[in-house]
Amino acid sequence: MKKIIVSVTIIVLLILTVIIGYNIKTYSGILVCTNTYNEDDISFKTTYHVEYKKRYATKLVSVETIKTQEILLLKDYKTNLEMTYLRFNEIPHYNNTISIKGDTLTSKTIINYSKIDLNKLIKVDSSFNEVIKNNKVSISKLKKQYVSTGAYCKYKN
Repeated sequence: MKKIIVSVTIIVLLILTVIIGYNIKTYSGILVCTNTYNEDDISFKTTYHVEYKKRYATKLVSVETIKTQEILLLKDYKTNLEMTYLRFNEIPHYNNTISIKGDTLTSKTIINYSKIDLNKLIKVDSSFNEVIKNNKVSISKLKKQYVSTGAYCKYKN
């Protein structure tokens, strides 16, 4: 009887190991994080859509919006954002566009993490070093960084 119990236990453990190992190897999806902030007559919203595979980010699409009736303020934000992203736009596979339509400024950033030179990215902004693991962008570290800024995150498969 003991031999049967031991055999069944070993078989169950082997099956679970194979299933869990398979899921980790093929696990992919999208992490969506959103952060909103309102102050007086201005609202800020940032949404991050991060595609990932095997625990590593492959592509980021972030959209930041600033909404206010103060058009001059939007123009100032646009100028500041353009200066901030200017250094990044020199890096292949990093793209940022900024536009103003009506009372809304939109900044859209697309980063192809699977192709970008991470060393160049870190050279421009050393904080990217915090999300690197095994020379790739760790989805869990990226999520932790977004949550630390007040974002709410959820995984989609």
